[in-house]
Amino acid sequence: MNAPVVPEIRRITTPDDPLFYDAKRLNDTTHAYHLSWLDSPCLNYVALDTSISEKVIGVIQVEDYSQARDHIRGDAYISRLAVDGEYRRIGIGSLLVAHAVNIAREANLTLMSTITMAPSAAAFFERQGFVCDPQRRNSRFTRYLDLSLPAGPPNKPANDITSE
Repeated sequence: MNAPVVPEIRRITTPDDPLFYDAKRLNDTTHAYHLSWLDSPCLNYVALDTSISEKVIGVIQVEDYSQARDHIRGDAYISRLAVDGEYRRIGIGSLLVAHAVNIAREANLTLMSTITMAPSAAAFFERQGFVCDPQRRNSRFTRYLDLSLPAGPPNKPANDITSE
């Protein structure tokens, strides 16, 4: 990756959108769990590298959890976050999370949550301002992370680049 990428963030509004299939393909190559169109209220966003004819380079799926389930608390839940391996560690994941957080704040939501089993993913979300709640761990591998969404101006993305 020579030139910096300034992705376009676009919402996918229907499962028939061709970008959904590209996002699904990206997610399926990076995760064991498949991205699927959810009938529940859900926001799907993709990051596009428009210099390469709208190549999907990242995807985030945020579910409406205002009717909280037992193991999730909060108004919104990040159920999927995937970034193309070629585009990792340049801020794409941070940009997608910041975008989702801003949309949630604009909707007056107060808490966003996610669950991860990967220590590197937990560290990533902690850099975005999420806090791990050890009282809610259901195993030594699963981490529940929460982000309070106070009223105010939208957040800027945190730096996603690490020295690792």
